[in-house]
Amino acid sequence: MTTKFSASSPWYTEMGGVPADTESNPRDRLVLASLFCLVLLTSPAAALTLHRIGSGPEPATSAGLIEYAWSDLDQTGLGASNGISTTGAGILPVVMAAGVNIAPRLLDEKRFLVWTGGIWVPSRSVHTTRDERWSFWMVDGDTSTVYQDTRGLKYLLDLGTHLHLSRLRFFVPDGSNSIVPEFNVGVDDGNQRLNGFRDIRLGEFDFDVVHARPGEREVDIDLQSTRVRRLLFEIVPKDLPTGEVTAGVLARGASRQTLWEISELEIYASGFASLSSYTSDVIDLGAPANLGPATWAGQVPEETAVEVRLRGGDDPDPNIYWRQTFRGIEQVTYDSDGRTLDRNAYEGLELTEMGDITHDLANWDPWSAPAPIAGERDTQFRSSGRPRRYVQFEVSFTSTPSAAASVQYVQLPASPRFVSEAIAEVDPPAAPSDREQVFRYLLRPRWEPGDPGFDVIELHTTARMVGVDAVVINTPAGADTLAAGSGWQLSPLDGTGFAVYLEDPIDSVDESLELIEIIFRAQVYAYGTPFEGSLGHRTFPDEVPQPIVDGNAHELADGNSTRVALSRIPRRPIQQMLVTPRTFSPNGDGVNDRARVEYEIVNVDGSGPVELHVYGLAGQRVRTLRADGDLTNGRAELEWDGRGEGGRMVPPGLYVLKLLMRADSADDHQQQIVAVVY
Repeated sequence: MTTKFSASSPWYTEMGGVPADTESNPRDRLVLASLFCLVLLTSPAAALTLHRIGSGPEPATSAGLIEYAWSDLDQTGLGASNGISTTGAGILPVVMAAGVNIAPRLLDEKRFLVWTGGIWVPSRSVHTTRDERWSFWMVDGDTSTVYQDTRGLKYLLDLGTHLHLSRLRFFVPDGSNSIVPEFNVGVDDGNQRLNGFRDIRLGEFDFDVVHARPGEREVDIDLQSTRVRRLLFEIVPKDLPTGEVTAGVLARGASRQTLWEISELEIYASGFASLSSYTSDVIDLGAPANLGPATWAGQVPEETAVEVRLRGGDDPDPNIYWRQTFRGIEQVTYDSDGRTLDRNAYEGLELTEMGDITHDLANWDPWSAPAPIAGERDTQFRSSGRPRRYVQFEVSFTSTPSAAASVQYVQLPASPRFVSEAIAEVDPPAAPSDREQVFRYLLRPRWEPGDPGFDVIELHTTARMVGVDAVVINTPAGADTLAAGSGWQLSPLDGTGFAVYLEDPIDSVDESLELIEIIFRAQVYAYGTPFEGSLGHRTFPDEVPQPIVDGNAHELADGNSTRVALSRIPRRPIQQMLVTPRTFSPNGDGVNDRARVEYEIVNVDGSGPVELHVYGLAGQRVRTLRADGDLTNGRAELEWDGRGEGGRMVPPGLYVLKLLMRADSADDHQQQIVAVVY
């Protein structure tokens, strides 16, 4: 069994990138973080398998294991590696040798471009009739080749990834006085949000000018580890005094501008690549599989970060390829014979025929949101929910010149699907936030021969669950309400929802089954409250659960979603602040010793503190209490024991309890009066 990944680009090591020291720094932490998961399982009888890239420990369970080396990669054009070094210990950003001039390698990789004819063109690709073609003499690493000109010219050095540039140097030949009149150095740090707002725009790129000054026989600029994705080097021409001319240069005639010469233009980088990424080739799992949480191991020093994102699909290529028809701006997805374009056909088109390459949203998920992984935190990824046969992942690194993260291995578990598809919706699609509501979870499974089926349905939610009233099986013959305790059993899930265990599994033999209804009561506190479901089977407890996707499960339900909206948005986030008892005596006799403050937070985004401030009637603050954990929507409570900040009992009298919350989306407060007696 073979899985193919994209190869990493080798030229960074050749141009001065060297394998990083892989010894652990005392600040480094071994990280186990959850990703996404997938693996090849070709039949329902197959078991959980870990598909691991890199080397690591043996699985703790009976799961099967398939291992691949990071270097076991096969370029197909769908993967990419930018600024990545592959070692025996894993992958990490390339580290650049400080004393190596990278300009000649940029030339070899066609990354030294000239602005000519209103576009950027690799220097050696410029037509031989245009003198600027020979600009490559200034970056070929040979001081005996000299480029001279009188015109103002612009050059782009595409670094291919984000590097920390430390130095830019250029000089004229020995004995020459033909100095560059003036020059500009511009940088593009690769931040797409700044595109269009920088100092200079040339074609599709723009740059911030960081140096602008007259030339000298030798110019040596300290770039101070500036993070750069693309570098602009611009020669500014200078007119000669009236009546003076420069003799013809190369094939051109005399010029009224000053002659300048450059023997070599040198660029130096140092330290780890600032931003680098590893994108896998598309991985064929062999058959649709349930995708569950995965683990990775690596080191993440302070001030560095790793982000991972993934996407899954149903065919081998996540892209759609377009062909220019030359009828205005029209583009089509087929060739001149009407055949759909694939990658090979697209690459066989004439350069002028090649159109856009776009994402195939019909057969592939979009890239997941990047999940930052640092320190000891775990992160879980979920796909769109449907079993997927193909997957692609991307690992992105953010580094400082002296420190970088590394990834030792990524292991991707997957299990055979229980059903070909499971769609669900919640009815009603909206509910009030101030009381509990009866809901129906409508689940429609779809089968293919051999699907093992399921006997566990889990629902995870941020709502306050009150109870489950019934489980109903619908067939063309009618509705069958299963008996609680015999037909099904209920198990709470640590305050995050519940699981329904069916007495008899539902499998592909039950072809007449149309719909499963779970009738339950809950109170929702936020717009878009999720009720995320999954299927399992008690016979296969170690397998990855199959997520249930949103869809039209019942023609009479309106939502087509498992998220519930609020039928009315409260104007204030704090709802139903209740203090009991209103008069309490904190004398330690066990009766009414504390004032309990119950409250509900509704429809708040973000996180922030919830505090209870206690004031005397004269306005002095007596005590501040803080809720444990981050702010969340829902019901919570705080208690005051009648003591001040110093731990002493407060005098009897009236006190104001002010409940205060601060969040990204809103701030709010409410207050009540309580009496302390002895």
